[in-house]
Amino acid sequence: MRRFWLASPDSRREGDLSVFRDIAQIHDEMSRLFDDFATGVVPTGRAAQAPVTPKMDLYRKDGKIFLEMEIPGIDPKDVDLKVYPDRVVLKAERKEEKKEESERFFRLERSHGSCYREIPMPVEVDPEGSEAKIRNGVLSLVLPEKQSVEEGRKLEIKEEE
Repeated sequence: MRRFWLASPDSRREGDLSVFRDIAQIHDEMSRLFDDFATGVVPTGRAAQAPVTPKMDLYRKDGKIFLEMEIPGIDPKDVDLKVYPDRVVLKAERKEEKKEESERFFRLERSHGSCYREIPMPVEVDPEGSEAKIRNGVLSLVLPEKQSVEEGRKLEIKEEE
């Protein structure tokens, strides 16, 4: 791990270093959190109860916006999906499966609870022409771009008398 010091080795005094030590501790903690996130370690406690944000891909092709989101284990009936001209909002809930009390679990990593994602669109889309499908836990949306009206309305100029 790389550390950056703002003070030169000659000018370090115990009082000055306490600030840098605090910054280094915060840096180490943030690095650990990012490393845990990247390796898929699920935090426990309050952070585990926070809504999950589904991972997604968003791309544009042939005048349409394609959005694919991972929502494995969620029943389509438990998904609230709304398309607006400027954004897509997904709210969903993964229900907890009833576990047998007599079974001995060695590891429980699958989470349950709600997930939420609001995705701003890079261009205005047509909510009426949008389609959604789910396959193998991947929700796919096809959102046609709204066609801008380039033609203006011709006004007739009336002459005042």
